[in-house]
Amino acid sequence: MRSHTGAWRAALRPIHTLLKGPSLETQAHVEEESSFYLTAFSSDVEADCLGNVLINDEGSSFPSLEDDIGDVESLMQWLRSHEEVSNFGMKYSREDVVAYDMMTRLVERVNAHYQLPLPWKNDSEVPPDSLPMASGRLEGLKKRLLRNSAMRDKYIENMTTLLEKGYAEGIPEDQVGTKNRVWYLPHHPVVNPKKPEKVRIVFDCAAKCSGQSINDKLMKGPDLVNNLVGVLARFRKDRVAVVADIEAMFHQVSVAPRDRDALRFLWWPGGDMSKVANPHRMNVHLFGARSSPSCSTFCLRETAREHGKFFDPRVADAVRYNFYVDDCLATAPCDSSAIKLVKDLKSLLALGGFKLTRWVSTSDAVMESVPVEERGKACQNVSLG
Repeated sequence: MRSHTGAWRAALRPIHTLLKGPSLETQAHVEEESSFYLTAFSSDVEADCLGNVLINDEGSSFPSLEDDIGDVESLMQWLRSHEEVSNFGMKYSREDVVAYDMMTRLVERVNAHYQLPLPWKNDSEVPPDSLPMASGRLEGLKKRLLRNSAMRDKYIENMTTLLEKGYAEGIPEDQVGTKNRVWYLPHHPVVNPKKPEKVRIVFDCAAKCSGQSINDKLMKGPDLVNNLVGVLARFRKDRVAVVADIEAMFHQVSVAPRDRDALRFLWWPGGDMSKVANPHRMNVHLFGARSSPSCSTFCLRETAREHGKFFDPRVADAVRYNFYVDDCLATAPCDSSAIKLVKDLKSLLALGGFKLTRWVSTSDAVMESVPVEERGKACQNVSLG
């Protein structure tokens, strides 16, 4: 078999963007949308990842990735023990504990997906009337889209996709008036300068109404995301590397029905801006809500906890320790074990409603086992013959 190491190495370059800036899912807790495409890591962390000594919050030194680390398993155990301290001990606030308790008590599986309510700080507080604010912002959006036909077409297409996939829905007239908590969210396009053809719809959860935003009212939840240094160190462990990401991770976790009216927004019927905009609502956790990273990561871990027993223990461990938000960076000792890991990871996550896609591997054999449409774009046109 002809080697395509160079092609796969080029395809694996997106991994290095984790050191420069994470995916939209990773950044969704950032309140200012303009920072979605700025680095989410401080210069200190970047220097640490590339330098000789890594310092954690408690001031202890991590072994250098450039050092002769000797026993890899010892390093893995060391990193895991330090992650448990930093991620699950000293970083938990009282509010985090309350949010985590809510998640563990109220998580459900509905229609093959996990469902969680929004973690409100005050579950009985009545929000201000945000409809006028959202209406004003919609007018601004209309003017912007009318000036840019390409962006308008893409925005309408993306909104149609949200509705068709059930991530959002129009609100029946008899449900517009409700006793549930109601909040209208403005929305707008965000464009990555490196991918100008790609337009994302962002719901502005930081938008203020009477000095309040929905993000002000939500608990952020505990930081359940793995330590980046640990994920990258484990990624060096075995010979065959496999990389993938979860498709629209936040959207795979449903919001409890009682909270969906707090995620209302306005949209024109069929995207026709000449018509009167109607109330709609999101049915899933969304990009921009400060609680979404914690809620979605909790459900990812819940998938491993609840269904991992049906697989080799290493598969559930990969979900627990080899993911950075929605990015999977795992390794295996040989092609056959990597092929099985890919198959089992896909099956395990599917049980939680998550879909792994954009697969890339350093092994031709592994890539041959992945359907072309599930491969990373850089690998779809690579000949494996």
